[in-house]
Amino acid sequence: MMLKNDLIFGAKAAADYIGLTERSIYHMVEQKKIPHGRIGIRIFFRRSELDIYFSARASNFEPAAHNDELP
Repeated sequence: MMLKNDLIFGAKAAADYIGLTERSIYHMVEQKKIPHGRIGIRIFFRRSELDIYFSARASNFEPAAHNDELP
């Protein structure tokens, strides 16, 4: 993959790519929970790093067990 095709510039573009809100992206950046970089004041992301980050989180996700029986 060429580097230029891997870069996402700005929180809005990252939010659109990931499917979250722009505010959620800013919040995750502020808490250093999401891989990102900066060029001056502009935030950028790598698609490949976001894919790895969210794939790892999704594989650790375990939905709550459903109990259809009433007590």
